[in-house]
Amino acid sequence: MHQRSLHMHAFIGDLVAAYEQQPLRGWLLCAIELVDDWCSRFEFPRDARIMAFHDETVARRLGYWLRLYFALRAAGEQELADHMWQKINAIVAILSEDSFHAGPNNHGMFQDLALLYFCVCTQDVEGIQTKSLKRLGEYFSQSVCRDGVHKEHSPAYHFLVADNIYRHRPLIERLDPANAQALGELTGKMGRFGLNILTPELKYPPLGDTQPVAPPSHYYTAFGLQHTTPDSSAFFFDGGFAVLRDDPEKRDQQTYAVMCAGHHGDYHKHQDDLSVLLYAGEWILYESGPYGYDYAHPLSKHGYSTAAHSTLMLDGVEPSNETGRVSLEESRETRQLVQVQGRNLRYAGVEHERAMTVHRSKPVVDIVDKVKCDAPRNMSLLWQLAPGLKAVKIGDEVHLLKENIKVAKISVQSETPVDLTLGQGDQSPAGYVFPRLGEAMATAVLKAASGETSSWQCRTTVTFPARSVKGINFPFETFPGDWPIQYLFEPRGNSDALFVVFPALAPEFEYRINYRRVLRGAPVNQLFVVDDFGPQGSYLIASNGNLELGEAVCSLIESFRIKLGIDKSRVIFMGSSKGGASALYFANRLGYGHILAGAPQTRIGHFLLRQDLENGPRLANYMFPGESSEEKLNRLIYDLPVHEHVSCRIHVGRGDHHYESHALPYVEHVQKQGGCVELDVGEYSEHSELGQHFPTFLENALRDVFGIKMRKFYPGAAPTLVVSAWREGDEVVGQITLPEGWSTEPVEYAFYLLINDEKKVVRWYEESSTVRFAWPADIAPQDASIRGFAREVSSHDYRLAATASVGTAPMP
Repeated sequence: MHQRSLHMHAFIGDLVAAYEQQPLRGWLLCAIELVDDWCSRFEFPRDARIMAFHDETVARRLGYWLRLYFALRAAGEQELADHMWQKINAIVAILSEDSFHAGPNNHGMFQDLALLYFCVCTQDVEGIQTKSLKRLGEYFSQSVCRDGVHKEHSPAYHFLVADNIYRHRPLIERLDPANAQALGELTGKMGRFGLNILTPELKYPPLGDTQPVAPPSHYYTAFGLQHTTPDSSAFFFDGGFAVLRDDPEKRDQQTYAVMCAGHHGDYHKHQDDLSVLLYAGEWILYESGPYGYDYAHPLSKHGYSTAAHSTLMLDGVEPSNETGRVSLEESRETRQLVQVQGRNLRYAGVEHERAMTVHRSKPVVDIVDKVKCDAPRNMSLLWQLAPGLKAVKIGDEVHLLKENIKVAKISVQSETPVDLTLGQGDQSPAGYVFPRLGEAMATAVLKAASGETSSWQCRTTVTFPARSVKGINFPFETFPGDWPIQYLFEPRGNSDALFVVFPALAPEFEYRINYRRVLRGAPVNQLFVVDDFGPQGSYLIASNGNLELGEAVCSLIESFRIKLGIDKSRVIFMGSSKGGASALYFANRLGYGHILAGAPQTRIGHFLLRQDLENGPRLANYMFPGESSEEKLNRLIYDLPVHEHVSCRIHVGRGDHHYESHALPYVEHVQKQGGCVELDVGEYSEHSELGQHFPTFLENALRDVFGIKMRKFYPGAAPTLVVSAWREGDEVVGQITLPEGWSTEPVEYAFYLLINDEKKVVRWYEESSTVRFAWPADIAPQDASIRGFAREVSSHDYRLAATASVGTAPMP
């Protein structure tokens, strides 16, 4: 790049600027001397193939020379000005040759703009003016897709075109008013892409030959934009870009994903077909950007290649240069998600489809790839990880840490076995990003290789375990080591005890902690452990048959116990359902403490594989792959020695299937071994009712057995949720008002539409405290009601509910 700057004579502009600030003749004489010296060294066409006569460089040089010419005239140096004019005419002669014109691209644009500025400085140049205006108008109109995206595959060049129209429009208006008006309309059409492609950091994304820098201050003005808030999603089917967001109002905490699916020619085009950029409060998946324009340099080659992008890689196959063979196919957007699908046919005999979904109801991004080939081929998916991320591979997952805090997890689920490999820098798979031209930074790359196959379907899921759907980061920390375990520790001053709390089973990729609100009133140190190993957790015990995960959890618990000086007899392990099983396992594996478990799954294999649990087989396979996994899982808890120093109290509903299948067999096992176990049986029948009864069991056990009294946040009666319901036209509206001071945590809301007290329609939990249901046909107002629910995002067991009949709207 320094060669280009030297040969375009940018330094002449600096000398003229210096003269304008301090009018010393020496500045101008120096400029003339440098121009003469350059002209004595370089000659056209002898040096046509070097940077001295690069197409855009010559155009830029003409601009600086014109500036020097007018400075000389203004200074009264007419003889020097005439001398300079001769050189200007020589350069104009070169630029005017049709064979020298760069064609319909931004370099040709600069050539024609330079010629037009020359035309307004002299007379009898109608031929040059007409030709330049015609070429410029054709370029501007033909270089932009129907949906306003510039065809050179790079957001910075998209702005470059709009900016040049904006800055040079007065010149074009002077020479061709009709053309100037058309160009003004064109920049308006380009504005939507300019607005939506900027990252949440308000920078260019590193796509194509664009560097990740902030745009100029007049960026929005150049596009004629009146507002700066991007759309919730933006699809450019002709241009070949999709920008998906969960909520742009979250600003730098939003989820922002881009899919590239455009090929309009080779100009600034990287092999980034269906490649993905992903940001969620920080960068997760990135792109290399350009290293430079020396295309023979190894890093320049890398930056343009498939190896530098998050896309499909096929061994020994080169993509077709025929345009239009990669495209966006369809899109879908609801309140719950936004999705786009693209297709790539650039490889002969290969069809690659990619669907990307940004979920708005949970912090998850799904990418599904389907590849079909006319013959078996070695294929793999590459994922370019953002700079600053440390990648830890565990089975078919990669946990991503930044400054020892887990920020994301990538899970790979494939219908055929895949081999996951991490590389960085020159270590294969090679990984670099280029923050600035000529500057390289090593970064991690994940390669998922399928081996030789003719058909492959792979689902890659990126989750953000410490992040809520609202973009709020939970205060989780990460235990260092080979198993990056997330936890939340809440100390209590002067406490001589420690609660260790394990999470229950949650929906796929929704990793939670439980009972934080219930235990908030307990004056005891509390350690909440997050289970984000596997799509739905792993009981924090095993991954791919490896029990080292459980050992790492034991190390985490012991590290806190020792650091706090807690006696082993004052550690209380607790959890319900899946969390209850984890509490049993870790107390007995460590050989100390007390257990408070709610309906634990003591025979894990039976629960996952025999009780018609959705995704149960997948969870079992994550822990122990193979046909014998059920028996191995069933023995996990029963094979541990029953320690005399471990006491156990289990609560379960009499009608809950956990009572006979799990609680009774375990109680009998412990009693036979001479262990200490008590069973508290509740008179209810559904496992779903455990959440109502287990908190009371916890509170009673902590008080009666351990002398720990819970501090009440509300004296007297529990607070009341206020639900309002009223009719508006063809809709019934429900609204929730929280009790004052009920929670300082993020809250989410759900609603039922009830007809004669029977649930008819459900709106599941989301951040809006208002709902609208269509008014049911032939239903009297007195028969309809709305039941509302409110709960903390990070503590689902802390919730309120109330029902309201349809009445009048509340006063504002």
